[in-house]
Amino acid sequence: MSMPKRIAWPQLMVALTLTAMLGWLWSDRLDGLFYHFSRNKLVDVGSVLKTSRDRYTDLAGKYIQLNGVLGSRAANMSGLHPNSLRIDAVQIRQMMGSPVFVLFNPTNHPDYQKAFMQVTVRGRLIRLDPKGPLKQLHAFFQRHSRRMPDQAYVLLADEQPWSGFGWRYPPGLLVSLLLIMFSFMRALR
Repeated sequence: MSMPKRIAWPQLMVALTLTAMLGWLWSDRLDGLFYHFSRNKLVDVGSVLKTSRDRYTDLAGKYIQLNGVLGSRAANMSGLHPNSLRIDAVQIRQMMGSPVFVLFNPTNHPDYQKAFMQVTVRGRLIRLDPKGPLKQLHAFFQRHSRRMPDQAYVLLADEQPWSGFGWRYPPGLLVSLLLIMFSFMRALR
């Protein structure tokens, strides 16, 4: 007769906590994982002023290119990007006359930091709503009394399918799964 395995309760609690934390981290980033390994082709939308607000609903989650003028108000944020595994300082500006905000790295795009600058931006378009993957960004704009369009979107500049950022997803997911597996193995020795 074999002896039942001994459960180390403190280590099991650590394993469950680790699983919850990594699950929370990945819950908002799975869209980014699927996007980076998709076959999305570039959709040239043209001018934001000539694009109907209803068309953005169809373009959410796609790789698009927009032309427009960046507004004068900006928000600066740093750390882990929402809905992405990118970590750096970013600036967010609204394209004038549209429900689209542009999230970009100021060191990569110094010209985007100037108010009323005509720009052409490529990237992934994501819906900005209080319950979506960018809920933290939506809450940030609500806290700072920024006027928000009813259906707002964020264009993550420079994010394109199969781009340089996509390499972070498979190793990150693999390390997360290995951490969870080893923590449970240690708890259930």
